[in-house]
Amino acid sequence: MGPESGYIKANAISCNGCTNIQVAPKCYEQASECMAPPDTVGLTIDSYSYGSELQFTVPPIAKCQCINGVRYFWKAITSNVTKNVQWAYNNNRLSMNIISDLTCANFCICDEAGECYQQFDDKSAGYIEFIPYCSGNSCHMYAVVYDEREIPTYSPLKTLNGTVYRRKLGSKFDDSLIKAYSVTCGGCGYIYKKSICQGPTYIKKHGETMERYPYFKYLDSNLGLLNMLDVLTQEIVDQDWSSALDYIESDCNTYATLSDGEYNTLFDLCVNTTLG
Repeated sequence: MGPESGYIKANAISCNGCTNIQVAPKCYEQASECMAPPDTVGLTIDSYSYGSELQFTVPPIAKCQCINGVRYFWKAITSNVTKNVQWAYNNNRLSMNIISDLTCANFCICDEAGECYQQFDDKSAGYIEFIPYCSGNSCHMYAVVYDEREIPTYSPLKTLNGTVYRRKLGSKFDDSLIKAYSVTCGGCGYIYKKSICQGPTYIKKHGETMERYPYFKYLDSNLGLLNMLDVLTQEIVDQDWSSALDYIESDCNTYATLSDGEYNTLFDLCVNTTLG
């Protein structure tokens, strides 16, 4: 008997008559909802692609799990507050920022329309700021890409077909900016399709800190209260000492937010506190 012969393609079953199951059940639709809380903007980030200078960012207020990462939600900046993209950086209101260099070698942003952007080449670093912004009912996570026109050490991005992307200088929150949907350091193939995100959306409770990276507070007598990344995982512990140290050094270097002189002290604290 062939697979299409004599079989019912069942969608629902009931012992209480057909009336209750004649309409397609909504259980999957409800279970898979990942709803943005009011006045927020979301960004899907895979588990290994966090990047931030902590003093310029704010933590997310909600999240839901996706098949290729976590979708986080941030309170949006509104048009009655500013129309200037520099305002978010100057007022410590970025969602996150990434330098796409050796610490994020396979950097990729995919926008709401499915267009994806990657590093210009293997030798060029890009600097991108992510800003949650609403103008009326139009809310997006804008990716502001800096290049050599503003900062000589940074390069533009390019699309998967090789088209060079540069935003319009002096732009406000307009269509010259990337409306980011997801970001990764794992290559565009990982986030090329929009992720399936499972509900319900978890909203942080009053007084709770919801970070997109694990951290602990460390009080140093010279530097004051620091947010130190908790980079030690069981996977790292199970490796040999040299490999573990390389991982920790890389993570500390990625997230260091201080000047070169202070960084040496920060790295010592990071390694000694993490392994010590």
